[in-house]
Amino acid sequence: MNKKRKLMFLLLGIAALVCIVVVIQVFLRKPATTLKLAGLSAGKYDPAIYESYKKNLEMAPSPTGFGGSEKVQKSVKEPEILVNFKGMAFSKDYAEDRGHPYAVQDLKETKRVNPTTPGACMTCKSSNLIDIYKDMG
Repeated sequence: MNKKRKLMFLLLGIAALVCIVVVIQVFLRKPATTLKLAGLSAGKYDPAIYESYKKNLEMAPSPTGFGGSEKVQKSVKEPEILVNFKGMAFSKDYAEDRGHPYAVQDLKETKRVNPTTPGACMTCKSSNLIDIYKDMG
């Protein structure tokens, strides 16, 4: 019985040591950089990136069925949204996400935001919206 107890304590000690080493490795090691940034001079842009950005302006449905540049209400494809979000702004307007060129236009045209709405994305995406308003004035 004594040998079993010693062996058990030895194994527990080894397991604890391994755990400590792993935790130290996780918190002290810096992650390897796998992302290489392209250097662009000030005032320069990459034409390929700009051409990719301009593709967002082409009115076309997404090949995957999500997003795209055409403004499509999700409730047309998923009518249960009208019930699931009843009483919330998403039941009034829940359009598919579109590219950055449409961001301001979509925000201006959405039925979810009105003069009494305290914010747009921040309303749902932040847990401390009231604190932000207090801090920022």
